[in-house]
Amino acid sequence: MNSPELRILSEGPGWVAVDKPSGLSTHNVSPTGALDALTKLTQLLNAKPAQLSPVHRLDKDTSGVLLFATSRESASKLQTAFSASDRVQKFYRAVFRGKLEGEGLWDFPISDKAEGRENPAGKLADRKPSATRYTVLRSSDFLTEARVELLSGRQHQIRKHSRLAKHGIVGDTRYGELSHARKMASLYGVSRLMLHAERLILLDIDVTAPAPLEFNTFF
Repeated sequence: MNSPELRILSEGPGWVAVDKPSGLSTHNVSPTGALDALTKLTQLLNAKPAQLSPVHRLDKDTSGVLLFATSRESASKLQTAFSASDRVQKFYRAVFRGKLEGEGLWDFPISDKAEGRENPAGKLADRKPSATRYTVLRSSDFLTEARVELLSGRQHQIRKHSRLAKHGIVGDTRYGELSHARKMASLYGVSRLMLHAERLILLDIDVTAPAPLEFNTFF
C-alpha cells in the first residue's frame, strides 16, 4: 500500500515547507509499510535523514502546510519559535456540521491530551485556557466552510472546540459521530477529515497551501 504523495511549497535558509496530503503521517512508518512525510521528503531532497526534522506535527488525517528544518541549528531555532504563541500564526480551513454565520470565537478550556468523542474537553484537572477564532467563508443549511485561526496550541484543538460547540468537523471519526462520517462519504464520496492547515507564519516564513479540491464538493 503506497502513501499519498507530498509536494514542496517553498524553501529557505534552514527550512523547507511541504503540502502534506491527508492520510500521510508526519514521521511514523505505518504497520502496512507506507512511508511517512519525513522519509518521503528525505528521498525527494536526496538528503541525509539526520539533516531533516519536522518543526511541528500535523495529524495524519489533516492536510496542509508542514514545516521541516534542514539542519540542527535551524531546528532548534524554529522549534523554539513555534512554541512561542507571539511568534507563530496558524490558519486552517475546515468544513463543519451545521450552519455558522459571520465570525466567532470558541474558548472552551480543554486538555492537552488526545481525548475522544465521549469527553472532548478532557479531565477537568487537565483543562487549560484555549481559543479558536473562525470566519465563515460559505455555508448551506447543513454545512459551513470556515477559515480558522488557532489562538492557542492545544492538541486536536479545532477538532475538540468544534465538537464542544456542536459543529464537529466533517469526517472526524475520533471526535465526531461515525454514522455522520459514513453518511457524508456516501453522499459526497469524500471520506477524509475536512481539516486543512492552510497558512503558517513563523518568524520571517509565510507559507500557504491552497485548500484541496475536496473542499468544493460540499457547496
